Amino acid sequence: MKHSFVVHDSVSANYCVEAIRKLPLERRWQITIKEYKKNRTTEQNSRMWAILSDISEQIKDEEGKQYSPETWHEYFKAKFIGKDTIVIDDEIEFIAKTTTILNTIEFSDYCQQIEAWAVDHSVRFVDDRYEKC
Repeated sequence: MKHSFVVHDSVSANYCVEAIRKLPLERRWQITIKEYKKNRTTEQNSRMWAILSDISEQIKDEEGKQYSPETWHEYFKAKFIGKDTIVIDDEIEFIAKTTTILNTIEFSDYCQQIEAWAVDHSVRFVDDRYEKC
């Protein structure tokens, strides 16, 4: 059983409290309360992919190879958000962390890091997709 509540007034607070009261107490429950922060917006996501597309079209590696926006996305996630280390069958793998858990402020910071990298690498943004979200 998993419930998530956004409490914004006394009615929603009472609904949350009532749900806790109804929990079967023969089992253990973990309850976490944290400030609500909205996840990234579709506009922010679209803007990020526009930036990644421009990078993909304009940047080549030392051998002249271009990479897809998806490859650049993986690169920037690892570079700016970090990596998780997993060990399976005695093999160590490093996996870029996901952006889906970022809230709007964190995602904006992430996009600004990508933009700064792009500017440092002389990427030209080709249209108005980059208005602030």
